[in-house]
Amino acid sequence: MLTNSGGDNSLSTAKGLNITPTTKTFADYVGVLDANDYYSFTLSGRSSFNLGLDGLSADADVAILNSTGELIASSTQRGTTAEIINTDLDSGSFYIHVYSHVGEAVYNLSLSANSAPSSLQFNTSKSSYKTGESVSLASAWVYDKNGYSDLSKIDFWLQKDGGAWQDISDATSFTAYSGDANWGGFTYDLSGLSIGKYQLWATAYDASGAFSNSVQKEFSVVENIKPSSLQFNISKSTYTPGETVSLTDAWVYDGNGFSDLSKVDVWLQKDGGAWQDISDATSFTPYSGDANWGGFNYSLANLAIGNYQLWAVAYDSSGTYSDSVQKGFSIGDWFDQNIQDASLRVEGRSRFADGSLDRNDMIAIFTDAKDGSVVDATELTDLRTLVSNTSYIAIPDYVRVLSNKIANGNTANAYYQGGALGNLYAGSSDTHLENLINKWFRGSDRPTAPSGFTMTYEYNSGSLFGSDGTFSYTDIIQGYLGDCYFLAALGANAVQRPSTISNMFIDNGDGTFTVRLYGQNGGTVTTAADYVTVDRYLPTNVSDGIYSGQIFANYDNANVGLWVGLAEKAYSQFAEQGLTQSIAESNGYVPNSYGSIETGWSFRVMPSISGINGGYYSDINYTNFGNYLGSFLSLSDIASKIASGVAIVGGTIAKPSDNSPDVDPKSGIVYSHEYIILSADTTTGMLTMYNPWADTSAETGDNAGYKTISYNDFKTYFNLVQVA
Repeated sequence: MLTNSGGDNSLSTAKGLNITPTTKTFADYVGVLDANDYYSFTLSGRSSFNLGLDGLSADADVAILNSTGELIASSTQRGTTAEIINTDLDSGSFYIHVYSHVGEAVYNLSLSANSAPSSLQFNTSKSSYKTGESVSLASAWVYDKNGYSDLSKIDFWLQKDGGAWQDISDATSFTAYSGDANWGGFTYDLSGLSIGKYQLWATAYDASGAFSNSVQKEFSVVENIKPSSLQFNISKSTYTPGETVSLTDAWVYDGNGFSDLSKVDVWLQKDGGAWQDISDATSFTPYSGDANWGGFNYSLANLAIGNYQLWAVAYDSSGTYSDSVQKGFSIGDWFDQNIQDASLRVEGRSRFADGSLDRNDMIAIFTDAKDGSVVDATELTDLRTLVSNTSYIAIPDYVRVLSNKIANGNTANAYYQGGALGNLYAGSSDTHLENLINKWFRGSDRPTAPSGFTMTYEYNSGSLFGSDGTFSYTDIIQGYLGDCYFLAALGANAVQRPSTISNMFIDNGDGTFTVRLYGQNGGTVTTAADYVTVDRYLPTNVSDGIYSGQIFANYDNANVGLWVGLAEKAYSQFAEQGLTQSIAESNGYVPNSYGSIETGWSFRVMPSISGINGGYYSDINYTNFGNYLGSFLSLSDIASKIASGVAIVGGTIAKPSDNSPDVDPKSGIVYSHEYIILSADTTTGMLTMYNPWADTSAETGDNAGYKTISYNDFKTYFNLVQVA
């Protein structure tokens, strides 16, 4: 019990009290000398307020006043009968007035206030429901300052079509909001409602009976109209293996709107067997003229050959369903449908039994077309059909590319082994077709020697990447051919992108290799991956009439392997297609010759190796030269590009005069030459490079092709930094 030394005697001097849910008691008296005691208190929210005045020694009364002193409630029992006031008060400031009625009255004043629930809120999950659907509340919460566990119930009432209100079941279970346990969440559902317009009214109560604001929401229950008029067609009656079966004009009607549709349940039967429940259509779009019509997309892929029945029925969200629709279609044999020549059809189908056509399969199919010693129009059409089909006929990319050059033609088909050939045509001889097969699949159209040179080809049995199966830019040694730019580009990719080199070659296992290259123009990649085939025969005994016994790019049957020589040979063959920087002759043709790849620039060959666009940095923007990227790079820029994996090559200036030596005697730098840039050290200011010759000017600091120079000397002797 709290003892008050005396309540103050006016509103302005009222004694302030802190009212809590726990009852507090004050002892005091009023009488002749102290006829009035005033107390003040504040409520932060609507509360159930309880006041008791007892223990009276004489008659005294009590009243509750608002903040301006106006009477709210009072108790005026006679004599010493206890005075009691229980009332609900909104938030605000209030006064308690205890006053003497007769004589001196000692009293005990007991006070408590329980905060009433507040901020009741909820929505119905939607405004309109169908018969059979449950009406659910969403975002349903109520606040109780005394904690969510103080909540007792949400009292619900329901009115239909403006009729009498019905007291319906209450929500009595609450869960605390994770961020504030004064908020209590609840769930509530109504089911079994008939068609009509409804009002749902609710208020929240706590354990003391205090109540919250009321909330009223309206919704309607309408008739559930089942889906109807399901319709669709299959895009065609017969498909080839690998084709996608697609539905067209696929619609279904729902009188409750397209959004009421749940799914189109689809089943499939093959060759009269068991029905299989397959994936459903679950996404619908409204028809622009009537949103009760829902359109849908549906397709089937990877079906085997056979006769099929497709059955479907539409469902709405309440589970009612439409009429069913059944359509038939077939998956036929692709070769029966597309290959007209009987022999090619049999050969193709047999070769395709494993689901793909590899290199040997395509060689066999092309060979089959030579029957009768001539390729007729039907066979030519069939070959082109086979090669061009990508939806069903699986062919490795390199095999398809090479096959396309045979079936559909290529610039390089103009010549074969130095003689005229031409593209395949209706009426081509079997020899013509065999030469095309040899050119593209067997590597038999080997590059000729440069003008004024002689050479012989020698078979090499060594491994692609040598006996240890590894490769390095140090395998590169430029031979008796002016293609330092190509070898520097090859080496730069070996340094920065070793996977480019390892994935560049396919060993066909029959003494040939397929080599991947890309077309380019001025440093910009112009084609997807392209391919040529080279055999194991590489140049030897090269002679220009002065020196003999030479080779071109380095190769051996030991540690180095064949990869550098094969790449150089492949690039020579590739040039014949007009997709490199090689200059065509007056007839517009680039010969299949090593001479076609003499002289050039790395930034225009690195794209052919990696498939990544290239360009050059220089203080001079050369006219019609290619992709100019900006002024000569700083040392730090070079270091940054190397660190980021860019292949980078330096090109040197021309020699001062025709009479000057090819190698600068002071620096040991080769004029009009290209070096692989290996590193750039911003701390020491030095660059380390590799010369494709692999051995120059030891007296000026070279060691097995390595050259380390200052950046200042680099700017003096080099005028191009080439990247890709």
